[in-house]
Amino acid sequence: MTAPQHQQLVVGSKEQLDAAVARYIDAGYGPRQVSDDLAILVRPGRQKGLGLGFVLLILVCFPVGILMAISRSRQAAESTVTVRVDSTAASEPGPASASATPATPATPSQLRLSEDGERWWDGESWISATEATPPMARRNPDGTLWWDGKAWRAVR
Repeated sequence: MTAPQHQQLVVGSKEQLDAAVARYIDAGYGPRQVSDDLAILVRPGRQKGLGLGFVLLILVCFPVGILMAISRSRQAAESTVTVRVDSTAASEPGPASASATPATPATPSQLRLSEDGERWWDGESWISATEATPPMARRNPDGTLWWDGKAWRAVR
């Protein structure tokens, strides 16, 4: 890139100023500031062809932009939560880290626990809740806890 060029021309009269301004305008200059005793004229620099820097920029940025678009399309879909009021549902407290679980799910109707809550019915026999987690029980978002209808328990 070349440095901007500046010329100074000194004339002796207003007529000479007007004539010099007219010659420079014919040469492609345009007025920036004009008064009775001063004229500042400007000609824009010439546009050069695409430089190597621009070509390299395109070659680097275009693939990066494509990769970013692809990675955004592979991001997980949004999660939604529906909260509704059911006056017949019992109050269900959240787990110890309630901030990790935004809403406490209701116990699924398929889950059947013994009266003491120590065993669950698999359809054929009673299974100890300390040995196995009911597969039909609701889980917290990270899958480490299951809801027994009264409290959160660790998944076994």
